[in-house]
Amino acid sequence: MSHILIIEDEERMAATLRKGLEKEGFKVSIISNGLSARVTQITNYDLVLLDWMLPGVSGIDLLHHWRKLKYTTPIIMLTARDGLADTVTGLDFGADDYISKFFKWPELIARINSLLRRARPEANLVKGIEFDRTNQIFLEDSIPVNLTATEYNILKYFFDHPNALITRTSLLLSVYQDSKETFSNVIERHIKSIRQKFNYDPISTIRGLGYRLRSSSSVQSHKD
Repeated sequence: MSHILIIEDEERMAATLRKGLEKEGFKVSIISNGLSARVTQITNYDLVLLDWMLPGVSGIDLLHHWRKLKYTTPIIMLTARDGLADTVTGLDFGADDYISKFFKWPELIARINSLLRRARPEANLVKGIEFDRTNQIFLEDSIPVNLTATEYNILKYFFDHPNALITRTSLLLSVYQDSKETFSNVIERHIKSIRQKFNYDPISTIRGLGYRLRSSSSVQSHKD
């Protein structure tokens, strides 16, 4: 039974979420303010539903805090904000997904289940591709793949965030110190090169938002 943590200060919304999620077979815990959430060990949960606007500490600040601590627990931002800029901000700070409070239940459950499936050990995520952290190399079908230092750092970022929808900006900030690179197409060029070096494409493009590490079930051959 997956354990979901809801961080939401609106009692009615929290109660609605609990009732619906428990009906779907999830175990549910609720925290109603940012201060309490900040000292919570979210790695004890399988997924977090995080409200953007919270008393004490905002949801976006909590998200930034947890990702700085390298917590990889899947997090869905739940908010009344629906502008593209807010969506990108949440994703850049490390949210795995983003859904409006005016959601429909089938959509929310599908997003939760998708993230829970992706939260498996990385060895099962990408068909034939292994990340040997000890030797700092990537292998496909047990054969080392020759990547440049930048390509290695980009792909490593995907494997370090196996559940996340990763924006171009977050990749740039993780790989480059010079923020001016944000205005170039350098990331797209490196991702294209990475894809060409594998028989199976390890990276999925999410149109208009960014990229995601492919799961084994969705990985595609360049020959297809």
